[in-house]
Amino acid sequence: MRVAIVPARNEGRHILGVLASLKHFVDLTLVVDDASEDETDEIAVGSGCVVIRNESHAGYGASIRKGLEWCWKNGVSVVVTIDGDGQHKGEWIEKGILLLEDGADVVLANRFSSLEGIPQTKLLSNNFAWYCVKKILRAPPACRDVSCGFRIYGRRSLVPTLETLDKVTSGYAFTQAT
Repeated sequence: MRVAIVPARNEGRHILGVLASLKHFVDLTLVVDDASEDETDEIAVGSGCVVIRNESHAGYGASIRKGLEWCWKNGVSVVVTIDGDGQHKGEWIEKGILLLEDGADVVLANRFSSLEGIPQTKLLSNNFAWYCVKKILRAPPACRDVSCGFRIYGRRSLVPTLETLDKVTSGYAFTQAT
């Protein structure tokens, strides 16, 4: 079974489009609503998604972790994480699934294949994160976009990923750690 995890906080403006883009590529969409103060969870429920709600703002990493744990407990074989703000495309899933079938454990998207329209601050912060990961690994990471929230995990990668998440923050830093 393929499940998309969509961590979302106050994404009422974007979430419907994100959820619609996933319908043809996954069997189920799990929205982890991080205590949104808008209609994010109502839109997700109305779209037929499973919704888990954090009662208080727990952070991006904590929301992803909650979704990954749900997927592990429910025997999910392929997990896609995709941000609720519309910056990723559901159609990327098919290409990523092919890479899993070729033996990859985790597939990361690269939002920077085209730099058009990307703010300079985002480019600089991602380049800094890439440099830090390169120093930690003592080798350049295979993916240039180390902070992208669009990822595809095969089942066998879920336990090591969850173990790594035990050691990092609940914020966005987990994207460089996993």
